[in-house]
Amino acid sequence: MITKEQYLEAVNRIAESVYSFHDRFEIPQLNIYGDTDEVILKVLSSRLVLQMEELGEFSQAVSKSYWFDAALEATDVLFVALGTVLSLGESGNVTCKIVVEKNDNKTLVNSKVSAGGKAVNSVRS
Repeated sequence: MITKEQYLEAVNRIAESVYSFHDRFEIPQLNIYGDTDEVILKVLSSRLVLQMEELGEFSQAVSKSYWFDAALEATDVLFVALGTVLSLGESGNVTCKIVVEKNDNKTLVNSKVSAGGKAVNSVRS
């Protein structure tokens, strides 16, 4: 089992790699309040294609019980997802904070875990 520190180091290295990759290949960041809908749709559609490709590769590895390959593909899914968040520019940064706060506030008191493992808020405000 890995420690919290090891996990955070690994995830931080991925985030640094994503940022460097986008910088190296001059992948622009969107401004969802300033860019046209056409530009935003084009960028996010291309990101969706990349994400679906990686999810497909992850699915294949899982269905074949290739566990190490599944771990590699899951990490590729993360890499592309983080790239999409970076491509969203400031909005991606803001929404990261929102999602972290939302999930950090889930507890066994106010949420239930579905059969699939997702924690869902069970108390309506």
